[in-house]
Amino acid sequence: MLDTGTTIVGIIIIAVCVGSFMLISRGGKSKHIALLKMLESFAQQNGSSLAQSDTCPTLAIGLDASRRKLFYLKKRGQQHDMQLFDLSEYEKSYVMSNTRTAGEKGALKAVDRLVLVLSAGKRKQADAMLEFYNVEYDSLRLMGESQLVERWAAIVNEAIANVAGNK
Repeated sequence: MLDTGTTIVGIIIIAVCVGSFMLISRGGKSKHIALLKMLESFAQQNGSSLAQSDTCPTLAIGLDASRRKLFYLKKRGQQHDMQLFDLSEYEKSYVMSNTRTAGEKGALKAVDRLVLVLSAGKRKQADAMLEFYNVEYDSLRLMGESQLVERWAAIVNEAIANVAGNK
């Protein structure tokens, strides 16, 4: 039979592990909420409200579909880069990724940068680049940015198509 002292120590160790995981999970959620609140505040300052929004550890993005405005916030250290884009000025969006291969016969593929490009097409305006991930100052591994950039490329293309359809 197990000794009572061993049982108590085992229960304490399990409680400490579970508690640590819960604290780490809460810390991540509060960072996402803080970024989203900053983005919503930026949208309100510009007379908009976000119909759709998403966050990752270092960015928040949102869309005011009725006003056809895209809001973007990227956190780099203590700096926050906030931008507003009028989707009527763009023709399409697409994902640009910078990758490198390593290993035997290029078996391993590493993503260095993920960018959502808003293409102005033949218009005089320059293309806009919304950086979702950069290995130089984001975490060393992707944390949902790849799926998020693809999702937002589709959302933005749909919004741009709606702008073109309403002209």
